[in-house]
Amino acid sequence: MDFIQRLLSDADFPLGFRFHPTDVELLLYYLLPKLKGEDLSSSEFIMDFLGVYQHDPDRLPLDQFKHGREKEAYFFTLEEIKNSVGEGPVRTTPTGYWKAYREDVPIHHNQEIIGFKNKLLFYRENVPNGTQTDWKMTEYFCSPSWIATTSTSTVGRYVVCKVRQKMRAEEDEPLLEEENGFIEGSK
Repeated sequence: MDFIQRLLSDADFPLGFRFHPTDVELLLYYLLPKLKGEDLSSSEFIMDFLGVYQHDPDRLPLDQFKHGREKEAYFFTLEEIKNSVGEGPVRTTPTGYWKAYREDVPIHHNQEIIGFKNKLLFYRENVPNGTQTDWKMTEYFCSPSWIATTSTSTVGRYVVCKVRQKMRAEEDEPLLEEENGFIEGSK
């Protein structure tokens, strides 16, 4: 049994444990097995929730994730398809919408692009005149060419969405961004 499987099978975690995977870890150890139809024991870490894009972020079950940061959760959901005019995915909720501000950022592993991520912000009110909130989403998906070489997926186009509410104290600190396992600061 490898390290990840042992970690997932443990019922109790030490104090201070936080689920904070890198981009590569999310794709290799969670999303790819999901796409291959493998049984995942990661339900306390990443929850199946097919309607992430249609729910207001404050209505998502963030409190069910006891091993993450406060107001942060990871969800498996189906990739949103483009709207009827083929412009962009439909990501509207009862009180607002998710808007991408950074799209198709490549995720590399062993000098190969294995996936991409999109970064989105939540806006209250109607498109395009909404008011930006402190809710963020990062959407992770595997590269179709990489999936073709690693599996025979028949499960569909699942993605992982990390949803979090930016804490007020974060506004005064330089933005730290984790890219493929490395921390990059703005200073």
